Amino acid sequence: MAKTKNELERMLAGEVIDYLDASESGDRDEVAKREGPMSLTLGRLFMRWLEDKENLPCGFWIDEVRPGWYGIRSFPSGLEFYGYAIWGDDSRRQWAAPVSVKVQVAPEGGSLAKYRLDFGDGRRGLTRLSLGQHDKVLEMNRPEAWLFTFTKESSAK
Repeated sequence: MAKTKNELERMLAGEVIDYLDASESGDRDEVAKREGPMSLTLGRLFMRWLEDKENLPCGFWIDEVRPGWYGIRSFPSGLEFYGYAIWGDDSRRQWAAPVSVKVQVAPEGGSLAKYRLDFGDGRRGLTRLSLGQHDKVLEMNRPEAWLFTFTKESSAK
């Protein structure tokens, strides 16, 4: 059964905390281990936001969201990065699309206080950039505007 946005947001909050704890420890293997589940959950959350959007290819799906060349920048109870989503369609081929992610965990740790998720180049649209050339092209051509932006801010104060 597919998870709701709220369920994915709760999962992501826990994974961000795990990632931040691993980063603070300085253990590179543990950081890499914690990044994987977070990347998959981010991909699923992007999909939930995009599922009712028009002008996406038939059979559109996102596998995961990965940080780009510069990696993840963390701050107290949050992180942000510029990177890419691995996406595909009915052809079963995979491409990369630019993303920007900024996530902050609520003080109690069980939910997200706020986030901003940006997807796709607003000027070029959903490009079919092959995974083999994505790093250099995405780093040199960051979008000036995004195709889609999704935000959420906790109503609890």
